[in-house]
Amino acid sequence: MFFAKKANKQFPFIVFDIGSASIGGAIAIASEKNDAIEIIYQTRISINSHKYLNYERLFLAMLTSLKIAAENIEQNRLRFFLENNFELKDIFCVFSSLWCVYDISALKFIKEKSFIVSERFISDNIKDSEEELKKSLQNKLNQNNISDPVLMEKNTIQVLLNGYNTNKPYGKETSRMDITLFMSMISNEIREKVKDIIEKAFNTDNISYNSFALASFLVTRDIFSAEKDFLLMDISGEVSDIMLIRDDAIVKTSTFPLGSNFLIRKTAEALNITPEEAHSLIRLFFERKSSSAKYSEIKKVLITIKEEWLYSFRKTLSDFAEKLFLPKTIFLLIDTDVASWFIDIIKNDEFSSHTLTQQQFTVVELRGGIFKKYCYTKNKDEKECDPFLAIEALFARKI
Repeated sequence: MFFAKKANKQFPFIVFDIGSASIGGAIAIASEKNDAIEIIYQTRISINSHKYLNYERLFLAMLTSLKIAAENIEQNRLRFFLENNFELKDIFCVFSSLWCVYDISALKFIKEKSFIVSERFISDNIKDSEEELKKSLQNKLNQNNISDPVLMEKNTIQVLLNGYNTNKPYGKETSRMDITLFMSMISNEIREKVKDIIEKAFNTDNISYNSFALASFLVTRDIFSAEKDFLLMDISGEVSDIMLIRDDAIVKTSTFPLGSNFLIRKTAEALNITPEEAHSLIRLFFERKSSSAKYSEIKKVLITIKEEWLYSFRKTLSDFAEKLFLPKTIFLLIDTDVASWFIDIIKNDEFSSHTLTQQQFTVVELRGGIFKKYCYTKNKDEKECDPFLAIEALFARKI
């Protein structure tokens, strides 16, 4: 008697990485029989940078780059979906922290007598904290002159019962419950304009909106499950984000407005050249292809820039430490052509003495090679998965 093999169902979806230096997009396939994500097509479009940062100008440039990325994705999707008889159902838009704000709230419930955890109990008891967190996020957006905020995410990222982590708390008995709540907000204008571009390109309104902060945390925690305490950094075009993770939960977050474009703008300002020329000179400097005179000039400029960036970095770590040792491991996401400069100054900074072992930070750059086991391109000869798109595709599968 012969038995037919069970079909391996495949689920195609699209992710967009909406950053502050570029826009990425990918067509991805998840399947029932494979935990890894297959990237069928990926693209990345730069956002035009200017000598002086202007939010409105950057916002318009972002939308222009998103439209180009969406058109690239749609052109490649039509052929592939037709060949495989696929139907597009899900599109995920993941925003960097320049376009949204996020924060966490840690809640504790302690009773003299044990109680049974229910969905209603949690819902009723976190209402006040949810409202406080919303107000805090609204204030953050207002400080950035971004009005009309709307809730983007509300996720319970950890539940502890009597000190033990559990993914299924309902129906269990406990006398103490700890909850970590994550929430993010975005301007309604940003969401609506992004939605309009996506809907026109793909003729669908089935779009999810998420923060890169949540996506990167959940995926990093899953992949490096042995690491319970670490720092997670995302140095994007315009901002640097840092999250402190202890016992598998985010306990503190911070963002300061100095990203990789800060390095380029400051160099352009010091040498009185365009950002494009500055970026080219920095790249040549890192590759050690500059003339000796130009190498010395760039080196001198970078020393000054280094101190300014380190000031904000050290201040954040001081706020995080609060008389406790910091985790030694830093997981870092960053543009690859300037990564070496940031990694070097983080590793060698004096603040590494505040780690438990009083040694330098161990910086793990989250690049394509790390994701080989979890994300691969259709053609093995193609380049590795874009690390930001890989994280977002894995996050999309998870949720």
